[in-house]
Amino acid sequence: MPEVRGDHLDVSAEEMRFLRRSFRRFALPYLIAGIALGALAGAGAARVAGAPPPPVPSDDPRLRGEVADLRSEVAALSQRVVGSESALAKTRDRLVALEGRGGASAEVRAEDAADLAQRLDASTRRIESLEQRIASGQLPAADGARLEEWVATLGSRMARVEAELRSGREAAAPAKQAD
Repeated sequence: MPEVRGDHLDVSAEEMRFLRRSFRRFALPYLIAGIALGALAGAGAARVAGAPPPPVPSDDPRLRGEVADLRSEVAALSQRVVGSESALAKTRDRLVALEGRGGASAEVRAEDAADLAQRLDASTRRIESLEQRIASGQLPAADGARLEEWVATLGSRMARVEAELRSGREAAAPAKQAD
């Protein structure tokens, strides 16, 4: 138990190790995520500041309306891309959690497998939607290349998790037959 001495605490070496591990486990991910979000916000502001000047407006009101519609459509698409990227990042984080949990226990629950299958189907639908947007030219090529890299990484990790789930089921099946 820590002892209060004056205006500071005296803690044992074991307690200090526990506190450091707790900080790394619970607070450090939030700090890293905050830094990453700050970097993204700074990059977004720099991108907006470096945007080319808008073209000279035309006197035709019909063209102005079409340009306004196109701008709103581009803004909506960029929001969807950002949402898709964040969903992909969340899926990657969930996959990391599943991989860590799958290695820790030999028993695999059917609920986890069903949940993983639903998430995989949702991710597949999102990826197909993004691929259609890339093919139609709605997404820039640089974003498409980055998404393809993420998809390839996610696909290999999903295959590994599914293989572990299958091997866990196969290991559990002979044990039940022996009983």
